[in-house]
Amino acid sequence: KQVVSTQSTGVYFYFHGEHDSFQLNYVFTCKRCHDKSIDHIVRSKSTFLQACITALANLIFENPGKRLYDKDKDIVPFIGDHWDEVMPNRQQSLNWHTHIYRALTTESIFTTETEDDETFYTLVERSCAR
Repeated sequence: KQVVSTQSTGVYFYFHGEHDSFQLNYVFTCKRCHDKSIDHIVRSKSTFLQACITALANLIFENPGKRLYDKDKDIVPFIGDHWDEVMPNRQQSLNWHTHIYRALTTESIFTTETEDDETFYTLVERSCAR
């Protein structure tokens, strides 16, 4: 478990707590903002971009010595193995791998390196320290 900061959607205060993995598909409302005065967390539908960020953040955290990750050997298997957690409320289509590749190659939050005609990916911001 790692300590994460969660920002309330209403007053934008940060709250700190333990979490099992890095996830982007939650909306948090603190009890000061919630109409029933409770802390409320709701899972939301993720985009393929969020799935790539979640996969890489977890891979970086789980493998602190590894710098780069292969789309087909690391990223796609991670997302496939954790589909229900990474992509809640979304069916796994036959061409979901294509969406992963598109997200990895069109966003500037990822950096790539090519070795022996293979492309490897990582996050530009790698602050997933233990």
